[in-house]
Amino acid sequence: MEMLQSMQPTRPEIIRGIPAFRVVQKAPQRWLQGKVNQLYACSEVTTELDEFWSHSWRTKMWTKYASVIFLTNGLPAFLVGTLAALVTGGLCAARVLPAWYVWCTPAGSLAYYLTMLCWRSKKKVFLDIACISQDDVRLKAEGLISMGAFLKRSKSFLVLWDATYVSRLWCMFEMAAFLNSRESDKGAQEKVLRLAESLVVCPVFVGPALLIGHLGLCMLFTLYLFSQVPLFPWGAVFMCGLAFPCLMLFAFAVIAHCRSIDVIQQQVRNFTIDKSWSQCCSLGHAMPGSGAPMVCDRAIILRCIAAWFGSTKSFESTVRDKVQTVLVHQLTYHVFSYLRLI
Repeated sequence: MEMLQSMQPTRPEIIRGIPAFRVVQKAPQRWLQGKVNQLYACSEVTTELDEFWSHSWRTKMWTKYASVIFLTNGLPAFLVGTLAALVTGGLCAARVLPAWYVWCTPAGSLAYYLTMLCWRSKKKVFLDIACISQDDVRLKAEGLISMGAFLKRSKSFLVLWDATYVSRLWCMFEMAAFLNSRESDKGAQEKVLRLAESLVVCPVFVGPALLIGHLGLCMLFTLYLFSQVPLFPWGAVFMCGLAFPCLMLFAFAVIAHCRSIDVIQQQVRNFTIDKSWSQCCSLGHAMPGSGAPMVCDRAIILRCIAAWFGSTKSFESTVRDKVQTVLVHQLTYHVFSYLRLI
């Protein structure tokens, strides 16, 4: 119990992290092969983590992957893409390449997406499937018991948010424990929001929406440039006609997101442990297919809650107070930030 209260691992080597680029490059292959558990071999022992990734397993894998790759490699891709477009423009100005207005956009777009896929971000992150063994029952139990150590040694916390996140006991526990590990005063809203600077909430639709939107606009603009249609009047009509459906879909996504914030507030306000969902209990503590026994995550979480929060009522109060404040603040003000939109 003392180990749990101090948020220490059972053993130093239990704390593992995985470089973000390995997740980006290896996760799709492992997922398609049905061997996602093998990501554990890609992680390594570490003493601290740059980021803790929290997500719901009930969310589609590809949406989370698109969001992760966008958040991790988006800025380098933007810088490299811009540089490629500028270099291409310089070559066109030097008459090495003809028609600068045709080549800059394709060159910048190509560099953007190649960097997005190939950039090797070395920041070490916590991803449950990669940092906690899913095949060894003993190692998995040690990893779950050491969750406090993972959280305490993480510099920042990323929430891949979706509509099922609030209903997951693990997810709410991770978020509440991360805030609790930063030792803020209960009820001090300003202090909680300052702590929230190290916590980022990104809805899983943001990555796919912005990547698809960016790709669509690049293709649209490139098509227009190669068509050599005069901008006025037919070029403008052509561009607006094709862009309008994309912009309308994006507008509907934003409106739906804004409406969901009210739903989330209601869900968090009424959060209770009894009504929260745990995968192990829903499966009857047996692995699908093999029927092998599973560690009861819920039992371990309840032990951790007793050690860190004192009681389940105190934990639920933290969720309704601190977690709700941070979650709503992030979803309201930071989802469509300038850095994400560019």
